[in-house]
Amino acid sequence: MDLSSLTAAFSTIMLVLSLQILVLTLFAVMMIFRVMGKNYDAAVIVAGFCGLGMDATPVAIANMSAVTGKYGPSFKAFLLFRLSAVSSSTYLTQW
Repeated sequence: MDLSSLTAAFSTIMLVLSLQILVLTLFAVMMIFRVMGKNYDAAVIVAGFCGLGMDATPVAIANMSAVTGKYGPSFKAFLLFRLSAVSSSTYLTQW
C-alpha cells in the first residue's frame, strides 16, 4: 500500500473527522445529557453514546466502564444502554 497516495486525502479526512467530533459532542451535550435528566446516569449514558459515535458497542461499554470505575456504579445507565443497543441491532438485522 502506497501511503503517499493518502497525503492528498489527508486534509479531507481530517475535516470530516473534526466535523464528526464536533457534531457528536454537541449532540451528546445539548440533547442526550439534557433529555436523560442532567445527572450522573445521564453522564454515563453520554459516555456510551460517544463510544457508539466513535466506533461500536464494545467501545461504548468500555467508555461507560471507565466512567463508572472512577466515579461509581450506574446500574440504570448500563441497563438502558444495553437494552437500546440490543433493540437497535435486532431492528437493523431484520432489514
